[in-house]
Amino acid sequence: MESWLDLAPQDSRDWRIYGYLDDNPGALCGFPSSYRVLAGLESFAFEDTDLAILAIGNPKTKRQVVERLGGKVEFLTFVAPDALIGKHVNLGRGTVVGVDCVLTTNIEIGEFVTINSRTAIGHDVQIGAYTSLMGNVMVSGKCSIGESAYLGTSATLVQGRRIGERAVVAAGAVVIRHVAVGATVVGNPARVFLER
Repeated sequence: MESWLDLAPQDSRDWRIYGYLDDNPGALCGFPSSYRVLAGLESFAFEDTDLAILAIGNPKTKRQVVERLGGKVEFLTFVAPDALIGKHVNLGRGTVVGVDCVLTTNIEIGEFVTINSRTAIGHDVQIGAYTSLMGNVMVSGKCSIGESAYLGTSATLVQGRRIGERAVVAAGAVVIRHVAVGATVVGNPARVFLER
């Protein structure tokens, strides 16, 4: 994520990266980074002009972070410079769209959605808040994805499928049937692995 931000033009607002917030001060140990952990979520003192970007894949963790930061900071909606965003695409607050993504037309995306690199989303799609689509996900037209769902790397949804809230589509799964609320599906074609 920090590579995307370093390369992004700074639109009309003056912003630069200061670092990470994490309750674990050693969270970056072993990871190459140009930045450091500044403080925990509760202890960081935000300035009025600060922005935060939420680049977390786990939907439950994303929701918890948003609840903890509450009204303390403005969340940035970030679209990588080379993402292709078509007409009539509405991005919710705090959504992150990664590099090489293609979002066609007539798409509604809720708040705090993560759309990772090289993901393609077809026409007439709705995606609920806090959902995460990992890299190379393919969502065909007229699909709907409920809140807090998770689609693993290279998952594919054929046209018109519904993914329920809190459902998990495993990496590489090909969804040809609707997925129930809270279910986990795996394989090609995707089959239920776990129901909650």
